[in-house]
Amino acid sequence: MTTTAGVELRGWLSSTLLGRLPDSAGADVLRAGEERDFSAEDVLMRQGDQDDHVLLLLDGLVKVIADSEPGQKVLLGIRVGGDVVGEMAALERAARMATVTACRPGRALFIRRPLLDELMITYPVLAVQLAATISGRLRKADERCVDITSYGSLTRLSRALISILASHGARKGLRWRLDIELNQAEIGSLVGLKKRTAEKCFKELRDNGVIECEWRVVEVIDMPRLRRIADDRQ
Repeated sequence: MTTTAGVELRGWLSSTLLGRLPDSAGADVLRAGEERDFSAEDVLMRQGDQDDHVLLLLDGLVKVIADSEPGQKVLLGIRVGGDVVGEMAALERAARMATVTACRPGRALFIRRPLLDELMITYPVLAVQLAATISGRLRKADERCVDITSYGSLTRLSRALISILASHGARKGLRWRLDIELNQAEIGSLVGLKKRTAEKCFKELRDNGVIECEWRVVEVIDMPRLRRIADDRQ
C-alpha cells in the first residue's frame, strides 16, 4: 500500500460508522489518520497478527474472512467506504480474529490505538457509535446462528443471497446482480454451509430457474421465488 494525502469530508452510507458521525467529529476523524491506497487482492489485516490499529475505509470494498477448521474459511462480512475494520482487536489489544482482503482498489485511513483513544475522548459520540457498530455486527452474527439452527440449507443460502443483494446488488428490470465477486463457498459460509453443500444449493436454485451463475458472478432472475424460499415457503 502507498501513502497518499488529501482526505475530504464527504457523504457516507448511514449504516457505516462515518455515516453516523456528526460533521464536526467526522471531519476531525478524517484529518487524524494516515491515508493509504490499496489494490485489489491486497491483504489489509491478517488473522492472528498482533496490531493496535484500525482502518477506516474511504473507498473500495473488502471481505472479512476467518479460518475455522482446517480448510474451511468463513466469510464474516463485507465492508465498504465509511466502515471501520479491525476495531475489536485494537480495542481489546488482542490478536486479529480474521483476515481482511481488498476486493477492488480503494483507500483507507490508518489509525493507531493511542490516536483512536484521543479521538474517543474528544468526541464521545465516536465511542458511542463505535460501540453501536460492534453491537450491530454481533447481533447479525447471532441472527446467523439462529438461522443455522432453525432453517435448512437452501433457505439459509437464499437468506444470505437476499441479505448481500440488499447492500451490494444492482437491479435491472426484474433481475438482481451481485456487484461484488464472491464464490459460492464464501456466500454459503455466511450461513454455516460447507463448500459442497453450498454448491449443491446453488445448483438447485439454478436448475429451478431462480438464479443464473458463472464463476464469481450470481444473478437472481426470480426474486419472488427466492424470497419464498428464504421465508421457508417453497
